[in-house]
Amino acid sequence: FSDYETAYSYLNNALSFLPKNHWNSHYDFSLRLFFLRAKAAYSCGNIEEAYDSLKKILEKGRCIEDTLDAHHLHVTILHACEESDEAYIMCCEVLSQLNETIPDSIDIPKMTAVVNETGGMLAKMSDEDLLEMKEMDSTTLQFTLSFYTLLVSSSTYSFLR
Repeated sequence: FSDYETAYSYLNNALSFLPKNHWNSHYDFSLRLFFLRAKAAYSCGNIEEAYDSLKKILEKGRCIEDTLDAHHLHVTILHACEESDEAYIMCCEVLSQLNETIPDSIDIPKMTAVVNETGGMLAKMSDEDLLEMKEMDSTTLQFTLSFYTLLVSSSTYSFLR
């Protein structure tokens, strides 16, 4: 057995001991346990079992913040399974729930100017200044950036197909 298979087995056993109303009585624990099972299942190549666990989290999650891990893993699996169109759609849906607006088109000259301006500002900073910058402490914002990254990756892959 690999470590993932062992973890997957332990997590399945742990799930079997949860009480029937665990989503109400042990909500946070249930979220974590189902997410860890999804990760272990995916790592073992059990895609359908991973999807089943993620589906349960997405159904039972009380708010978008509680399901961001599950959405992220779901999109990652879709992308790995070359289902980039579905991954793109899910990224758009999650970003929309995070109050992000995705433009219908991109103004390339404007985007290039923003990238160049940002690059110019960073180039003026010393390594020490960069290392002293405050780390992003908003988990939601970190996920937002991650979903944008997955969105670009999925759209690029769809375009290249």
